[in-house]
Amino acid sequence: MRTVKFRAWYHNGTDKTVGTMQHGVAVKNNEAEVLDTDGTKKWSNCVELMQFTGLYDRLGREIYEGDIVKIMYHYDSYGKNEFEEYRNYKVTWWEDQGSWMMEGAKETFSGAAESEVIGNMFENPELLKGDHD
Repeated sequence: MRTVKFRAWYHNGTDKTVGTMQHGVAVKNNEAEVLDTDGTKKWSNCVELMQFTGLYDRLGREIYEGDIVKIMYHYDSYGKNEFEEYRNYKVTWWEDQGSWMMEGAKETFSGAAESEVIGNMFENPELLKGDHD
């Protein structure tokens, strides 16, 4: 059976670049139960929800929507210009294919076991700058 769980980026509602990541949050009606700055729990819609994909990286860490993963990119143009390099991708839901994908790779996320979670889109956006341009 697939585990359905969420984490939330809790922000002030106007500036999504400042906030805290909260794991294992309860979710209802696009709100999450979060721990406020004063230590109390409250329901808030000032969150960006991220669903657990059901996948794990090569180190056994859970992969969530919005995570940034490092994976080996292999390019082979029929035996010419062959090379390999590590690239960073954001994990996102691909509605047309009904599966998780690596944004920018235009393919489903089938290499989870070879990938490594190195951050997420809210706490580490700099990890995506310059990749797969």
